[in-house]
Amino acid sequence: MRTKNILLLFYLCFAFQNIYAQVCGTPGKDGVLADRSSTINTYFAPAGDVVLATGSRQIMLNGVGSNDGLLYDHCGSIPISPGDLLILIQMQDAIINFSNDANYGANDPFSGPDRLGGTGYTDLGNSGKYEYIVATNSVSLRGGLLIFRGMGAGKGTVNEYTSAAPTALRGSRSFQVIRVPQYANVQLDPIRGTLTVPRFNGKVGGVLAFNVAGVFDLNGDNIDVSACGFLGGNKGRYFEIGDGEYNKSDVYAQLTARDGPYRYSGKANGIAGTPGYGFPLGSWGKGAPANAGGAGNLYLAGGGGGGNAGAGGVGGNGLSRGDPRDTFPNGGRPGSNVYDNTSVIDRLIPGGGGGGGDLKDSGHGGDLFNGGAVVLINAGRITGTGSIRSNGYFLKNFTLGNDPREFQPLVSGTGGGAGGTIFINELHGDLPANVLVEAKGGNGLPTAFRGAVVSSAGPGGGGGGGQIFSSMTVSRAITDVSKGKAGTLSGTNETKSAADGQDGNLRHFSNNDLPPHLRYGLCFPELITTVSQSDVTLSYYAGGQVTYFIRTTNLQQATASGIKLEMKLPLGFSFVSSEVFYTGDASGPEQLTNLDTTAVRLIFGDFTLFPGDEVLIKLTAKIDCTVPPGIYHVSAQALFPDPLRAAIHPDRLVTPLVNAFPNTFTSYEGSSTAVEGRNYNGNLPDCNTEDVLVIAPMITGNQIQMPQITVFCLAGDPV
Repeated sequence: MRTKNILLLFYLCFAFQNIYAQVCGTPGKDGVLADRSSTINTYFAPAGDVVLATGSRQIMLNGVGSNDGLLYDHCGSIPISPGDLLILIQMQDAIINFSNDANYGANDPFSGPDRLGGTGYTDLGNSGKYEYIVATNSVSLRGGLLIFRGMGAGKGTVNEYTSAAPTALRGSRSFQVIRVPQYANVQLDPIRGTLTVPRFNGKVGGVLAFNVAGVFDLNGDNIDVSACGFLGGNKGRYFEIGDGEYNKSDVYAQLTARDGPYRYSGKANGIAGTPGYGFPLGSWGKGAPANAGGAGNLYLAGGGGGGNAGAGGVGGNGLSRGDPRDTFPNGGRPGSNVYDNTSVIDRLIPGGGGGGGDLKDSGHGGDLFNGGAVVLINAGRITGTGSIRSNGYFLKNFTLGNDPREFQPLVSGTGGGAGGTIFINELHGDLPANVLVEAKGGNGLPTAFRGAVVSSAGPGGGGGGGQIFSSMTVSRAITDVSKGKAGTLSGTNETKSAADGQDGNLRHFSNNDLPPHLRYGLCFPELITTVSQSDVTLSYYAGGQVTYFIRTTNLQQATASGIKLEMKLPLGFSFVSSEVFYTGDASGPEQLTNLDTTAVRLIFGDFTLFPGDEVLIKLTAKIDCTVPPGIYHVSAQALFPDPLRAAIHPDRLVTPLVNAFPNTFTSYEGSSTAVEGRNYNGNLPDCNTEDVLVIAPMITGNQIQMPQITVFCLAGDPV
């Protein structure tokens, strides 16, 4: 049974005094990182096109593994349950100018590091905007309605989020909902392999995120999400060129891969949309949409590099047959940068993909040249040696195949993917650590060829360096956001005007530099448990019944889940029945069952209490006939999973120190910090709201003087 009860003013004052400081979730809810066989996050796309307005508190989600009829693998295996921490993140929302000229992208003919235009955006929109929310209901892997709490108006969202199919005026827009594990402690294990993430496929993926309430120990292991961000552009479909065909430098956008005698490769994916779903004016051609690389024109043309914190490098010049109509430069335009050191730290954007070139029979598709993904880590402390990488992709060892034909395989440069974005927020940097953090741009693809086609091939531009946000000191983290290098003609140092990317950006920050809704803190629940009975002015008789009310309220910012309420009845009192009531978004079983199989005590659960919410148990107990007259007391305590529990104690429960039962844990593991809150001890002089006075019936002559009751005891009656 569920009712909406009005909390006492006392509870309200404490429950909401800090509720808007940050979104805490349920610290330690996921215990320790145990299973690395699949991705640790679970990714949900919204069901269809939707605008999630500011202040929203619910959204319909598609199932994991499917969206609009498309099958996605490795998108997570843990469903959403109450108290789960989630991220809403807008992956694509930028606006570009889509004219077929140098104004493409930024509407500026002088955009780009070389000031030749054809790249950038006019508005980022909400691209990269994100926030934490806390689930208040369950959603299975098959999808369904998600109800949640945020930090915006009415406990809803802070930002607006949009999912929309592409139109003639705008590329696709997408956001996703990601379940974020809330670990107690984490120790990685090199033997079990590198921790990574499914690449962004236009709907979901491309973000690795987790929180650690205690210590995150890299333990010599690696996190690597390189090439899991925005996809590179499609490679060209080769066809033989004939007499009279020439290369043009003015094709910035084209609807198809072929236009009469002219030939184009594919643009890369980025914050302005997914070319595979359709782009305004076309998904082919040299124009670079926002942070994504543009593509080469005609066969064996160079592809543009991606961009992120650092802009990408332009692709090398393509085919030149001496035709006077050939115009240069004609390589794919470079993806633009999207970060600077002055903006608020409230966007996390994957690296743009490298623009497509012609990769005839090489076996390496241009869609391999992806940008790096997003890594989002919040931890109490970080220790150990290891690496965290989100680099743009490039081929380290490119070799020709064994095709015996004179001119094949022929490979022109695809642009290198851009470095991704890594966000590391450590609250207490007091443990030894030596962490390598990389968000490097990928190198442009060099050309490879047989025969006399050297002048036909254009190397790829270098990917831009990525963005690192870190609260770790320089002495504890070595960072690298270096640019990707331009490709060269095979066997030479000639780049044919292909350019390196630009270096990325490193920004140090403290937790207080973040907007309030993005801050992280070791906030723990504070549970207050009280017990009362229906009327302490009444007197009771053996054989009668008494009704107790056990109330537990969460006064702090952090959600508590897995709560168990334990009650000690007096000797001779026995359980009869119970009802449960919840306030706000609190949840738990509808019908209570004693979890203690020995029936020696009463234990009920599991409950989830959000900040300011409470659970109320109405419990009826029988006073057995053997109970002698006297005043009888009950006690109760609330237990919940230790947010800092170690791997060897996965079931460790803690309870507030005040009025805790004997032999219970009242401090967090590995800490001397006492658990805040208060339990109820009815044996204390000032705790009398649950006192039960049992009296003996008054016998005068042959009459028993007592209130009318349904049950009373006579000599020889069983209990």
